[in-house]
Amino acid sequence: MVCAVYKRVWKNDDLQEFGTIGQRQHGVDVFGHIEETRALGGLQCKCVEKFKPSELELEYRDALNFEPKLAKYLVVTTTKKDTALQLKSAELTMTYGLRCAVVFWEDFATQLSRHRDLLKTFYSDFMLFEVEGDAPGKYISVEIGWSHFEIVISELRTQDDHYSGSLLVSDLQNARCSTFRLGDHWSRLEGVVGVGRADSFAITKWLNSFKNVQQLLNVGRTQLAYELSQEDRDEAEDLGIAVR
Repeated sequence: MVCAVYKRVWKNDDLQEFGTIGQRQHGVDVFGHIEETRALGGLQCKCVEKFKPSELELEYRDALNFEPKLAKYLVVTTTKKDTALQLKSAELTMTYGLRCAVVFWEDFATQLSRHRDLLKTFYSDFMLFEVEGDAPGKYISVEIGWSHFEIVISELRTQDDHYSGSLLVSDLQNARCSTFRLGDHWSRLEGVVGVGRADSFAITKWLNSFKNVQQLLNVGRTQLAYELSQEDRDEAEDLGIAVR
């Protein structure tokens, strides 16, 4: 997992685990060049509950003997942040010249979380939730004759290939919702909003009266009126829908 993450951090797909069990590793578990430079970096992985400054120094001194020489040495550990380890790594850098730092679990987890594919690879048993962005919308109270219902209309992410340009229309009273694109047929909202086909028909015609999604979302807090055209009424009559 550390190797996979630092391939991204150091922008080097050739980063690799160093050696196998039983071979002398000189305090290095993963090594490779840092980005497109000749500088060589080494990583030591410590899956422990506690990691002492003295243990860090032992690993660091061993890494000083790594050939070819390292330009950076990181210890990635599952322990929590610790000032003693942070100060020790700074002291070792100042004393011996090889840059040293401890990457604590919370910092490593942040790096890992930036790569969704790696999260799925190493934590496939978990439910992963990704916040994709905001979905601006409107809460609207609707009166059609004696019928009253409340809907929320939200815009889905415009950069999403599948849902681009779509709205999510939700009826709060019957707890139903559906995606909808301006220009969609009224049957898209049948059984979703209102109490009958007439309500779905009327709401669809009202939504389709807007030129674009932004025109609808830019409407401030106000009261709007909409009247079905004669063409709409003729269509409803042909469908056997009794509109008001």
